[in-house]
Amino acid sequence: MRGLGALRAMALPALAMAMGAAAGRAAGLSTHWATAFQPNTTLPLAAFGYLRDRLPPPDGVRRLCMDHGTTGLDALYAPHQAFVNEIVRERGCGTADSALRVFEGTGHSERAWGARVHLAIEFLLAGR
Repeated sequence: MRGLGALRAMALPALAMAMGAAAGRAAGLSTHWATAFQPNTTLPLAAFGYLRDRLPPPDGVRRLCMDHGTTGLDALYAPHQAFVNEIVRERGCGTADSALRVFEGTGHSERAWGARVHLAIEFLLAGR
C-alpha cells in the first residue's frame, strides 16, 4: 500500500475517533441524502423517517455536524439537507448542538472535504 491509500488506511480510524461518533458526536461532510446521481425520494424519505424517530434530543454532550457544497453531485443535496435541518431543529437542537453548513462553490470530493474537515472537528471537540 502506497501513497494516498496508505494515508487513508492510517488516517481514517483516527479521523473517525476524532469526529467523535463513539462519544455521541458525529459529522457528515457532503452527506449523501440523494442516494443516486439524479433526484429521487424513496430512500431519502426512509432515512428522514428513521432520523425523525430516533434522533435523540440535545443533552449538552451530543453534537451533530453536517454540510454540503453546491456544485456537482452536492448540488442535489440542498433540498434533502434542508429537510434534515428541520428535523434536527424540531428535535430541539440549536447552534450549540448542531452545525449545519453550506459551502458555496464546492463539490463532492476529497479535496473539498479536506478543506473544511477542520471546522467539523473543531465543532465536535469544542467544550471537551
